[in-house]
Parts: sequence; structure tokens; C-alpha cells
Amino acid sequence: MILQMSTVGRRSSFVSGGVVSSGFLLLWFLSMTFANEFVIGIHAKFLGITENNMLQFKYDARMTMYLLMGAFKLGVMLLFFIPWLVLRLGRTSKVVS
Repeated sequence: MILQMSTVGRRSSFVSGGVVSSGFLLLWFLSMTFANEFVIGIHAKFLGITENNMLQFKYDARMTMYLLMGAFKLGVMLLFFIPWLVLRLGRTSKVVS
């Protein structure tokens, strides 16, 4: 048996997935904005970065985080926003005879 979702059900799953992904992106942005040193310090300890290399590591970590945030945002747009927009704008009009 094949279960089919209505257009409204598909649209609501795209909206809820987009909201959850956007919330995760917002949490990630806030942690990198307000707790940047703390997050980088944890990663440096985990990876065994010495004090001599810490300045270069901080720069690389920030650039990597912002690159990954951009890729995540692009993925959210491609996987949730564009299909939602297609479903929203692609409604068929009913012909009245």
C-alpha cells in the first residue's frame, strides 16, 4: 500500500523542517558570536593545539565555522525553502465550467 501525503502535509513538513534548521543555524551563530573564545578553546584542547599555534588556529576555526554555516544555510534553502516555494506557487487553478 502506498501512502500519499496531501500538498498541505508536504508543505507543513517543509515549513517545520525549515524552522528546525533555522533554529539550529541561529543557535550556531549565537554560540560563535557570544561564546567564540570558549568554543575555540574547547576545540583547541580536544585537538591538542599548543599556545604557539593558537592565533593561527583561532583564525582557521572562525573561517571554517563561517564557511560551514554558509554551506548549511545553502542546504536549508535548497532542501526546504525552494520546495516549499514550488508547492506554494505551483497550485493548479480549478476550471469552472
